[in-house]
Amino acid sequence: MPVVIFLHGNASSRMEGLYQGEVLLEKGINVFAFDFSGSGMSEGEYISLGIHEKDDLKDIIDFVEKLPGVGNIGLWGRSMGAATAIMYMKDDPRVKVACFDSPFSDFPKLANEIAKKMINLSDTILKMALQFMNKTIKDKANADIFQIVPIKNAPDVKIPGIFIHAESDEIVPLQHGLDLYKEYGGIIIYIMHKHINY
Repeated sequence: MPVVIFLHGNASSRMEGLYQGEVLLEKGINVFAFDFSGSGMSEGEYISLGIHEKDDLKDIIDFVEKLPGVGNIGLWGRSMGAATAIMYMKDDPRVKVACFDSPFSDFPKLANEIAKKMINLSDTILKMALQFMNKTIKDKANADIFQIVPIKNAPDVKIPGIFIHAESDEIVPLQHGLDLYKEYGGIIIYIMHKHINY
């Protein structure tokens, strides 16, 4: 039977996949949801918005493919989970299809956009703040936020993809999803960007 692995967003957990699980199970598709390291009930103190989460995803796929009765494997990633999927998938032919739900295309760009909405600072000050933040994150979590740029990986992903992004998304602007859609290397099954309720 097919299995969809659900990849949750930042500051969330596997519980975020309950809605998707309900929908997929009704269609006869198994669902496997887990907590990334540093989230939910998993060990670890920090998340890395996709850098180390790629390793978690590989471990999960290794585990899931050995379960009895498992057929094709798909991914459904939300926000950070969608970005993780895009950064990971070019290297793993075991994944046959993916749904990218509210992905960000470029984390430094997103951080800059969020900061500008919250505080009225110049681009120079924001750039310095982002570099300072990056140094702190590197020291604590061994992650470089300037490497979290899924749009660089998008052309190399060749599997069919579904893109979902709400026009009214207040955290990750719709433009991020549209930019990824334009650069994506695989067949686009569907793109939806209307109002989405979870």
